[in-house]
Amino acid sequence: MARDSFESTEDLQRRARNAPEGAFLAIDFVMVPHAGRTMEGVNYHYSGQAQTRLGHQFTSAALVRFGEDPVPLLERFKVSQPLETTCYPYRTATQEMIHVVQDCLAAGVPMAGLLLDGEFGRDAAVTFSREHQIPVLIRAKANMTVQFEGESLTLGALSRQFPPERCHLYAEFGWRVRRLPVAREVGGFDVLIVWRKVHGEWTRFFLFSTFGGDVTVRSLLRAWKARWGIDTDSVCFANNPELHQIASSTSGTRLTPTLRGSSPSRIRSD
Repeated sequence: MARDSFESTEDLQRRARNAPEGAFLAIDFVMVPHAGRTMEGVNYHYSGQAQTRLGHQFTSAALVRFGEDPVPLLERFKVSQPLETTCYPYRTATQEMIHVVQDCLAAGVPMAGLLLDGEFGRDAAVTFSREHQIPVLIRAKANMTVQFEGESLTLGALSRQFPPERCHLYAEFGWRVRRLPVAREVGGFDVLIVWRKVHGEWTRFFLFSTFGGDVTVRSLLRAWKARWGIDTDSVCFANNPELHQIASSTSGTRLTPTLRGSSPSRIRSD
C-alpha cells in the first residue's frame, strides 16, 4: 500500500477492483507518534485510555467485508489547522470524511455503506447519508441524547433500561445486542446497544445506523467487526513514524516525513 500513489481517480478505481462484492467503505484516522525535534504540524490525539499524545494525523480508507482481507484505498496526511493553505485546507473530521467519500463516489468506487468511528460527527453524518443515499453505521457516545418513546435521554441512560439480560445473544460474537428506533432533530434512525464481556465484566458501546430495517442486526455486527480491518491494516504505518523503510514507486527513493519545507504534507524524498 505504501508503495503506491494515492492521488488519482485511476488509483482508487484500480484498488477498488480488488475488493469483494458488497464491501463497505471504512474511514478512520491513523496517528503516527511524533518523533522529531520540531513541533510544527503536530496534533493532539485523545485515546480511549484518556492519554493525550502528540502525533501526526493521517486519514485512512479501505473497503472491508467480514471474513475478507481489507482493501486499502488511501492513506494521506491530514493537514492541521496551523499548516492550512489555499491548496491544502484544514478540514474537521466530518469534513474530511465527506471529502474522502466524495472522492470515492467520483471514482465510481462501489460501497454497501459507510463504517465510521465516533469522531466523524453524528448529525452531519446522518444528513450526508440521507442526501447521498449511502447508509452509515457509526459508533456513538454514551452522552448522545435521543428521543425514545416520547422521552429525551442519553444513550447511557437508555442502556440502563436494557441490561445484558434484556438483549439478544449473538453467539457468533459473544455479544448481547438490542436494536431500538430513536430520533434526533435530523430524523429517525436505529441505535444498537451492544454489550460485550471485557475481563469478565459486561461493558457496552453504542452504534447508530441509517441502514434499512431489512438489514439484520447480525449483518450490522458483521460489518462493524469488518471495520477493525482498517485498524489492523494501518498498524505497520502507525508503528513506523519515520517511514524510513517505505520506498517510492515512482522515484525509487525512500520517503521520510519532515516538519520543514513548503509542502503541507511534510513528506519529502531523501
